Amino acid sequence: MSNSQKKVLLISNMYPSPKSPSYGTFIKDIENNLINNGWDVKKIVLYKKNSKIIKIWSYLKFFAYTLKNLLFDKDRIVYVHYWTFSGIPLLFIKPKKLIINIHGSDLLPQKKIQKCLLKITKNLLYQSDLIIVPSKFYKDLLTSNFKIRTEKIFVSPSGGIVLPNFFADKAFDSTHPSFGFVGRIEKEKGWQLIFRAIEVLPDDKKVSFTFVGTGSEQKKLKELADSTVKSKKNIEIKILGAVEHEKLNLIYQTFDFLIFPSERESLGLVGLEAMANGVPVIGSAIGGILTYLNDGENGFTFRVKDFKQLSSILSNITNMGIEMYEQLSQNSIDTSQKYEQSAIGQELSSKFCAVNCCKKGEG
Repeated sequence: MSNSQKKVLLISNMYPSPKSPSYGTFIKDIENNLINNGWDVKKIVLYKKNSKIIKIWSYLKFFAYTLKNLLFDKDRIVYVHYWTFSGIPLLFIKPKKLIINIHGSDLLPQKKIQKCLLKITKNLLYQSDLIIVPSKFYKDLLTSNFKIRTEKIFVSPSGGIVLPNFFADKAFDSTHPSFGFVGRIEKEKGWQLIFRAIEVLPDDKKVSFTFVGTGSEQKKLKELADSTVKSKKNIEIKILGAVEHEKLNLIYQTFDFLIFPSERESLGLVGLEAMANGVPVIGSAIGGILTYLNDGENGFTFRVKDFKQLSSILSNITNMGIEMYEQLSQNSIDTSQKYEQSAIGQELSSKFCAVNCCKKGEG
């Protein structure tokens, strides 16, 4: 197949920008994977907006531009992310070739509007030629809840990860371990659970925590950090805010462990990025994270929202031997190799080629 035939229209209501560099980074990574494999990618995307009025106006333009391209640029594979929102124009103009990429909230909606949109756009799943999911957990959901044929579903880990080309020279000190959190400062990411775990941590434990990310609960994070440092003399807390994705490897390598307390996660590239830097993960025992996190092998798991179990893990780490830590670290690196970006990109490209060459199938 010539490059002139490899055309994609990528549609997503989430995409990173200079002001919000971590907002939908994985969408950009997937786009780059396709470009690197010879695909001509045209994109229609939305950037993060804080104002509701601007957000509504942006969606209207987003839908209008999508409809225009569906009408006048029909030779491209239409590749939709977060289809329950982004795919609304496809209800009016059906593309010749359709690929849907599911990321989590679109298949497991939490809010009323998400549940309503899922009902409205559900038929797009059956009209699609290929459905991409980030983990086996979501593949099983599609087959059991929506009766989608397994051969129509492709598991691809959200663009994969870029492996670091160097490692910082850092030794593990169990008497003063460092823990990090990387993600949006929002309720569903579970960041407050860390502070509840700190509350019940024995006072003699000397531990440091670093928070990376921004969100609507940023002010609450600062307040909790200040009050915790005052009440717990042996606790150190840093708040770094937003960090460009390209600089995250440097941050990961300052951690001994990454804490990943999300209440729901389709895969969790943050955990894999940490592992690639030799940082074991302490994560919620939920579908996406359990795809790669094995308790006692490359980190530790705890029950969702169970701050006491998390606190117990943190306390045990302060007595951990260097040999065990080094084994956890090496196992983490080994796990991350399976998710290397260029290999993931080649597999994804081959699936796009198959869709490009085949006739439309049924769900």
